[in-house]
Amino acid sequence: MQDPHQKHALYPSAPQGYEDPAQVSLNTPGANRSTNVGKATSKAGAYGGSELGSMLGGAVGPPVIGNIIGNLVGERVGEKVVKDTGFDKFASKTGGKVSNVIGKDRVEKMGEITLTALGYSEHEECVCC
Repeated sequence: MQDPHQKHALYPSAPQGYEDPAQVSLNTPGANRSTNVGKATSKAGAYGGSELGSMLGGAVGPPVIGNIIGNLVGERVGEKVVKDTGFDKFASKTGGKVSNVIGKDRVEKMGEITLTALGYSEHEECVCC
């Protein structure tokens, strides 16, 4: 049996100033920040408002111009409704609770998939990776 304080020959010792790995906290610096679930929720409301506004605008106004104006107005109204009702904050809290169970990276990935699917992602990337 090997002495637990003796380092293995294949594993170099830690650089000067670093502690034993068992004593290192594995929390990442941004672990306490909220997830992107709230943003995805508000953008889902914006998308729904946009679709509804486009249909309504096309029905009451000139088809193309009515659809475009309805789309733009509906997007803003949909996002505002989600924020005013507090649903985005509720979703953020729920995302935080879920991240404690399944991990923050997986919750962030769900939000990113939603944002990408709705066309609101900040950058283009493959959602399967």
